[in-house]
Amino acid sequence: MKPLQNLFLSGLLLGWSVAASAQSLTLSQAETLAVQRDADIARLQQLSLASEDMAVADGQLPDPSLSLGALNLPTDTFATDQEPMTQFRVGLGQKFPAGDTLALSRRRGEQNAVAQRWMAQDRAHQVRREVRLAWLESLYWKQAQDVYQQDEGLFQQLQEVTQSLYSVGRSKQQDVLRADLELSQLNDRLINVRQKEDEARARLARWVGPEAMSRELDAALPELNAPHVGALESALLAHPAVKALDAEVDMSATNAALAQQSYKPSWGVDVGYAWRDGENMDGSARADFFSAAVSVQLPLFTGQRQDRRVSAAVRNQEASRSRRLEMLRMMDAEAQVAFSHWRQAQERGRLYVEQITPQALSQAESALSSYQSDTADFAEVMRAYLTVQKLRLEQLRIDIDGRAALARLDYFFAAESPIDSLSFKE
Repeated sequence: MKPLQNLFLSGLLLGWSVAASAQSLTLSQAETLAVQRDADIARLQQLSLASEDMAVADGQLPDPSLSLGALNLPTDTFATDQEPMTQFRVGLGQKFPAGDTLALSRRRGEQNAVAQRWMAQDRAHQVRREVRLAWLESLYWKQAQDVYQQDEGLFQQLQEVTQSLYSVGRSKQQDVLRADLELSQLNDRLINVRQKEDEARARLARWVGPEAMSRELDAALPELNAPHVGALESALLAHPAVKALDAEVDMSATNAALAQQSYKPSWGVDVGYAWRDGENMDGSARADFFSAAVSVQLPLFTGQRQDRRVSAAVRNQEASRSRRLEMLRMMDAEAQVAFSHWRQAQERGRLYVEQITPQALSQAESALSSYQSDTADFAEVMRAYLTVQKLRLEQLRIDIDGRAALARLDYFFAAESPIDSLSFKE
């Protein structure tokens, strides 16, 4: 009985205490790799930089215009000194947008850059969450494989017990065949679990790359403390996803202010200098001309243009606010669900560790003892040990699910930035 008991105890105590080798890939390293490799983060960073550049450009005056012309040339001779109104003119013009259009255009670009930066921060937190979930799933199948490998030794011992009892006439051949069958089925389950582990590692490689996945995973996970659910409201208001929507709301307000500028006139200034050839009747040289003009664009008919644009901008602003409110509600609900899953996993985990698994193990050992004393059949023994195996896997799944719920919950309490250490690439 001692070898069987020691085998089960060693399996139950293994859990998360597997020592990581020097070449193993830690979860922290995997998170950093995934954030560095993520194309969406790089895309959002570049969009933010592009918006900053556009903000500067949008805040500048339009380019001045230069005009060159020959005016009033006589078509009979094309002589430049024949007619007094013949002139060669050079002019400069400058347009001035209405009201605060330039300042508001620059502000809108800056707000868009802020929104893109917050979206990059949110994407980094999403990547970290997905890496943790993929890591946990890979680790579950690795631990499940360990459970089956430990049970392989146990089932081999049960096989030896049935053969020993059969050799002395104390068991039936059916028991020996049943032990052989269960061992074969265990090997089949082990092959299936290895396939599941390979699939989970392939999904993790999508984030960290195949080179990193050539290393063994470090089974030691960082201990994450469950955030206080009472602090959720303030955490969500400071969340990067909500901050990005805040910037979009600000940008829509700026668009509304920009639309209001269309009620104001825009201005233009033109200056010109005209050179004339030839002489006056008294023999003096003809004087050159200088001209200056101011143009004003008058928004007189606003019903179908300016009014519509302002109305559209205000509606877009309200839509942005509604989107932000819906995002807060959705994130709050998802966080509450994750917290509930984590709390239930904690309760179930304690129940399995303290009662269910030890009780099942005791019942299995009792069934084996009764079988060796000819007071129970072998089928009962196998059912008992298969139940223990199932409960050990369920206990492992509960532990993994609890950690996964905590990883999801941690996303909503995103405080530090996973990309603070990464510079924006010019």
